[in-house]
Amino acid sequence: MSVLNASASPLRLVTALRRSGWGPLAAMWRGVTACLWVLAEHADPRHGGGTMTLAELASRAGYSPRHARRCIGGLVRVGLLAWQPGGVTAGGHRVPSTYTLPKQALYALLAPTRAMWDQALAWRREQAARRVTHLGLRNTLRRKSRSRTEKRLVRAGGHDDPPSLPKGVEGPPAGGADPPARARSIAEAYAAIARAKQRRQGAP
Repeated sequence: MSVLNASASPLRLVTALRRSGWGPLAAMWRGVTACLWVLAEHADPRHGGGTMTLAELASRAGYSPRHARRCIGGLVRVGLLAWQPGGVTAGGHRVPSTYTLPKQALYALLAPTRAMWDQALAWRREQAARRVTHLGLRNTLRRKSRSRTEKRLVRAGGHDDPPSLPKGVEGPPAGGADPPARARSIAEAYAAIARAKQRRQGAP
């Protein structure tokens, strides 16, 4: 894929804004980003111009014509849209509105939008790390994992308390073996432990 620059199509530029969380556009009223997306979808990829009626824009964005008109005004004020309203000719023919999405302005908005997105992600990671540290979830998860492992060892070997393996006795195999093979290996390990204990007890 080519490097994104000001010569890219409006749809690519708006897609990059959407993936970065819309930046300052997210703070505007609801529907602004939806209208911008619809306009970018139908804009010419070379010069960013297009034609569309207000009713079509409202229907495709999922808002009322009155709210779509308000969103158009907001985009015009921030410099992301040039809108020329259409009308009805003397013969009764409806003329759609013409618009242009300035690609230079869209591209200029991309850098601060990505910076805001990176800051938001860093803040979320910091908050999540603080919650994990405060609640002690790491230690809790480790204890639960060990507990489940120990229970499996107890069920497989038939011991009340899983003893530690003495030196020279191999432990249970890695997680790649199938469950029956793991159970047999664990049972053999505990049998070896029992034999070692008996030898120690019988030694003078």
